[in-house]
Amino acid sequence: MSKSIYIRPLGKVLQQADLISNAQTEVALRDQSQSKNLRIGEILALRGWLKQETADFFAEQWPILLNQKLKQPLGQYLKQAGLLDDDQILTILSKQRQMGLRFGELAVLHGWIKSTTINFFLEHLSFAQEYSQRHLEEEQATNSHLDDTNFRTEFSGFGEAQPKGYIKIPSYSAQPFANRNSQITKESLFDIAPAAQQHHLEEPIRQTESLENQTSGSEFLSGRKKLQSPTLQTHARGVESPSYANPIESTNGINSILEEKAERTVNWDIVVKEVLLWTGEQPFLTQKLCQLLCDSEVIIPKGEEAARVQDLVQNCLIDNWETQVASEHLQAIRDSVINNKQSDTLWLLRLYQQILEEGEVLVNNSIAQTELLNLGLLAQDGNKLKIANRVYAAVFNKNWVEQELKTKLKPSPLEVAGTTKSKLAPEVPTVKATSNVSSSGDKSLRHIWILLGVISLLVVCFNIFKALEEKLLFIRGNELFHKGEYQRAIAKYNELLNINSNYYQAWTNRGYALSGLQEYKQMQQSCSAANIIEPKAVYAWNCQGEALYNLKQYNEAISNFDKAIALDSKDPVFWINKTESLLALKRPDEAVVTVNQAISLLKQNTNLDNKDLTNRNLSIAFTHKSKAFLQKQEYHQALEANAQALQYDPNYWDAQQSRGIALQGLGRYSEAITQFNQMLNESKLQDYQKAETWYYLGLTLCQSSKSKEARSAFDEALKLKPNYSAAENAKRSCK
Repeated sequence: MSKSIYIRPLGKVLQQADLISNAQTEVALRDQSQSKNLRIGEILALRGWLKQETADFFAEQWPILLNQKLKQPLGQYLKQAGLLDDDQILTILSKQRQMGLRFGELAVLHGWIKSTTINFFLEHLSFAQEYSQRHLEEEQATNSHLDDTNFRTEFSGFGEAQPKGYIKIPSYSAQPFANRNSQITKESLFDIAPAAQQHHLEEPIRQTESLENQTSGSEFLSGRKKLQSPTLQTHARGVESPSYANPIESTNGINSILEEKAERTVNWDIVVKEVLLWTGEQPFLTQKLCQLLCDSEVIIPKGEEAARVQDLVQNCLIDNWETQVASEHLQAIRDSVINNKQSDTLWLLRLYQQILEEGEVLVNNSIAQTELLNLGLLAQDGNKLKIANRVYAAVFNKNWVEQELKTKLKPSPLEVAGTTKSKLAPEVPTVKATSNVSSSGDKSLRHIWILLGVISLLVVCFNIFKALEEKLLFIRGNELFHKGEYQRAIAKYNELLNINSNYYQAWTNRGYALSGLQEYKQMQQSCSAANIIEPKAVYAWNCQGEALYNLKQYNEAISNFDKAIALDSKDPVFWINKTESLLALKRPDEAVVTVNQAISLLKQNTNLDNKDLTNRNLSIAFTHKSKAFLQKQEYHQALEANAQALQYDPNYWDAQQSRGIALQGLGRYSEAITQFNQMLNESKLQDYQKAETWYYLGLTLCQSSKSKEARSAFDEALKLKPNYSAAENAKRSCK
């Protein structure tokens, strides 16, 4: 009699394998109740919780494998399940020869598979007993051949290595892998491996620990788009946000001093921002402050960047500034004000004092204003003048100005002496002349040494300033983008790319700027260049997806959104954008599952600073969900989704329109007509929005047997959009 096969539900099997959680299973079941044409495995894959091939493996092959007597090597099963690829398998096999660990152990150490998942395979495919027996044989071989240092490793497909004469720590290797703790620490790994191999072992662990962090924090959205920010890390990353929450990227390998500092600094980008806030981009001060940061041995903790930069400025530039690193520069400015030959010193001091007290003054092109501008002490901002930077304001502060004014207003010693001049013969300054010559020579020599010092410092910090120049161009490009000045933004990005063509964030943001000009083909090419340079540039994949969507290449767009999701599955924007493409392809079941993932992520966002943005995106997501139900002609569910969309943003036009269409589908024509009329009363609508609203109003009027009013509505739509073929056809068919 053949043995019957008990097939457990797929969700239970995947939970036992520790591939999904119970909560994820419940969400998938809920989604399935809304999209009955999709299987559980398809839903899990759509949500990004599992690969489709993994779901198929456990649904179709796993029940059969459980009853097979002949077993393949473990690696073969993991590959079939989509849990390992060929490159990962080859890496494990090569490490087996070096380390003498089993295949599953190395897969866990690399962070590719959980130990509980490996244990699941071993237990259910009857590997565990074989592992215990082989492990015992290894221990016996070890005790018999302690002096044998040659390794004889046998490979059986993707099976386990069997090293001979390899000394292991008993506390680690005295039990089968299936019964070990789920976490294998870096320290225990180093206990096993020879010292010479520890460097090679540490790298994959470090890579696992420093997994890509692309959200970084505060990304900004333009509509549903995100711009990116450069990152400065020793490993390639695709961090992209024009906010300044991520460090500055150096794709060309910045000077070792800066690299070393980047490793010690939690967020170099914030540090650079603080430097520029203090120096106002004044080159000499920026150079000095950057060098101070490079030379500093202090580790800057996360969240304390601004305070640490302020301490450095205060202690090394401002306090006792006459003896600090910028003393020559600051003394030159002071002397130029006090001994100015172009303008009266009192006028300069009083003007400077006024700006210190008031913060700024209007430009009037006076001699005093012009001179202080030329000296660099002031900077012009539109039609106003202000102190050039915070360092100048702190050094040449109110006390300094008041003291200098008192000095200038006080009678000079020569004037006092002139009233009581001695009748004695004047001294002959014979020695003084020699002294003057010597002083002049010393001063020239000193300037030479200063010049040489500056040159050497510039050589050391060349890469730092190159990075700063790139950063400033990037920031200015982003600022222009925010203002909607897309052509000027593109010019800034182009200027940056002429300096560093590998600056992939600039390629991405240049693509978004081209989107603002509706140059979608060029947008796709620009963002594609970013991904060629950095395949992990997550927002570049999103950018390509948006470009392809606008080019009506929806399948290709979905492929790019999937790549973005694979890199950062926690960003709801990627899920929303993918949903939009699925709707364009009339795939509503998949669209519902996909947008549910976006909604779930958005509801988890507790950042109050971005509450308005989160609400806006929730409104977009629920509107997409409503559109999916409209495609399925499930109007009640569409109306429910619309209610939630309008709860988050009552003025969202797409949600209002979708509500009207749902009411029309339910035959509630009077409510639909009221909805469309309310929308038309909104003065802020663009012409295309008004045209679409008139069109749907016309359809509703026609269905409610108000043909004359319907044709008038279609005429209004055609006035706003003359080539509106849908409105023309509807008008002809409305009798």
